[in-house]
Amino acid sequence: MASLLVELAIAAWAVPSAAQQGEPTATPSAELAPKPEPLIIEPADREAARLHAAGRAALAAKENDRARDWLRQALELHESADIAEDLGTAELALREYPGAATHLAWSIAHAATGASTEEAKKKFELARPYVAGVRLVVNVAGAKIHVDGGDVTAHASDALYYLPGSHVFEAFHPDYRDARKDMAVEAGKDSVVELMLEPRDGVGSGHPKPGLMGAGLGIGGAALVAGIVTGALSLGARGRAKDLQTDVDRAAVSCAAPPAGFAATCGDLESTLARRDALGTAAIVTLGVGGAVLLAAGLYIGISSSQRTSAAVAPLVERNAAGAVFSGSF
Repeated sequence: MASLLVELAIAAWAVPSAAQQGEPTATPSAELAPKPEPLIIEPADREAARLHAAGRAALAAKENDRARDWLRQALELHESADIAEDLGTAELALREYPGAATHLAWSIAHAATGASTEEAKKKFELARPYVAGVRLVVNVAGAKIHVDGGDVTAHASDALYYLPGSHVFEAFHPDYRDARKDMAVEAGKDSVVELMLEPRDGVGSGHPKPGLMGAGLGIGGAALVAGIVTGALSLGARGRAKDLQTDVDRAAVSCAAPPAGFAATCGDLESTLARRDALGTAAIVTLGVGGAVLLAAGLYIGISSSQRTSAAVAPLVERNAAGAVFSGSF
């Protein structure tokens, strides 16, 4: 009985309009008709329009297989609510209920409000009892999603539709371990399938690598210690040079041409000043390097930790200005 209702409904929708049947229609005269603006049509859109027209003609002639194939090609070239509705209509006539529900739902979600939306809703309600609705949720953007071994269709609304029974849902990402869930779904009901990807060897989900983290902390800490020790030696050399300079100043002698009694003192002063400058430069360099390495290690740990704690479950299907798109790669 339900199948008979579906066939009767499809027959009603597939009947061509009066204009398609060749009946005369009233048209305004050429003088009164407004002159249309010139349109620039891309080759892909032109081909999509041709395929759409061919698909509609085949649908009206009840050549549903040909209509489905042409309309599927048209939708791949140009995503349109009208094309999606016609494709869903052909699939409904062929009893391909998952495709019909998916494309009709997509058409409803993207069509402007009006009679066409109401017609698409009626067709969708005919397919809905035969299929199970599935909302896929994945925690990693860019993951590739398979259902029963095949890529998820690109033409879907917020929910995908499958025949009732057991299905295999999988998610893949090069930096994560594969996620798989076997789940049975029921006709006429909606289910949520969560695919949680776990990081592979600390990569990709905020888990810092122990070796890299330890090396950064070790090098940065050693450089800081070396800088502190070098800085202390530089301060000691500075104090020693100050004492020697005081002795020279009190004797009122010049180390440029020191007398015999101050030659050793002036030599000691000169070497102490050189040691002070070298140690001071080394202290600045090592302290700077150590601080930079420790800062980098701290940022690495902090960013990794924030990524780990903020990993959120995100829906596979997201919306943008163009409509419903997938966050995964297909």
